[in-house]
Amino acid sequence: DGKDGKDGKDANVHVREPFTSRVRISAVHPAGPFKTCWNMLVALCVLHDLVIIPVYVFDPPENVPLKVLEWMTQLFWQADLVVGAFTGFYRQGTLILDLQKSAWQYLITWGIFDLGLVIMGWLFILLDLLEDDGSSTDLIAWSRTLRAIRFLRFVRVLRWLKLRGVTEAFKELFHSNIAFFYYSLCSAGLRLLILNHLLACCWWGVALMNPDENWARDSGFWDAPVLDQYLTSLNWSFAMLGVGLSSIRSTNTLEIAFFVIVAFRSLMTYATLVSSITSLTSQLSKIKEDETMEFRMLRSYMAHNNIGAELSHKILRFLQHQYHLRQEAKSAH
Repeated sequence: DGKDGKDGKDANVHVREPFTSRVRISAVHPAGPFKTCWNMLVALCVLHDLVIIPVYVFDPPENVPLKVLEWMTQLFWQADLVVGAFTGFYRQGTLILDLQKSAWQYLITWGIFDLGLVIMGWLFILLDLLEDDGSSTDLIAWSRTLRAIRFLRFVRVLRWLKLRGVTEAFKELFHSNIAFFYYSLCSAGLRLLILNHLLACCWWGVALMNPDENWARDSGFWDAPVLDQYLTSLNWSFAMLGVGLSSIRSTNTLEIAFFVIVAFRSLMTYATLVSSITSLTSQLSKIKEDETMEFRMLRSYMAHNNIGAELSHKILRFLQHQYHLRQEAKSAH
């Protein structure tokens, strides 16, 4: 009996051991609901960096909402470091949710890049605070020197690279060809607007590199309001694409070199953008044309066989609903 009691005691210990020791925390699924919502926030913050950060080249007046947005996005990117390290990944088609492997994979891919941008973001926030609180002449002179370093703020625009992974994740949410084509059209137009916005800000930045002789002084916009400066630069960027006209002309070698680079980029962008939009619109037109032709034949058949108007309407509505369900099923497969 004593031996049986001892064996029973050992058995109890053996049963409880794996329950208390094998508790592991897995990484976040890269296609789960949390990561999908987080990718939407990433897209919004990337758009903020692409739209708001370049505007600082115009030295806009202090704005409380812009300051709040900058602090919020900076805190978000700091939190994104943690989420990125806790997100699983695929290796050769296999999903890996091991936390240590996920953190290491993030470190060797995006981790160092994201950490550098976060540190740089806090550095610029600190410099802005020092400039706002500066009262002595030496500190004001130092802050004016640091203003030249602000151009490094544009490095945050490199987060554009993260949009590719986010857009690929968004494409998986569309199960209809029509919805996917509309999404592709909207994203192409948005890319064009952002690219021209960046060019407009860079064009003004080129003028700042030579304050004594530049296109802004030549055209009379050097001392104009910030909105007029931005709209003039944006008009020039669209004119370089072949849309509209601009009376601005280059006045120095740097502006001529930038003009040539932008002209070459405009040629490539115009060719690729027009071809992609033409392809998407033709595919949309073909889908709608097939649907219209099939239902036109159905109406002709019902009219030829003297089917009543009310019954014809019910048949058309039902078949249209079934047709759309079939198109969604084809898109899913």
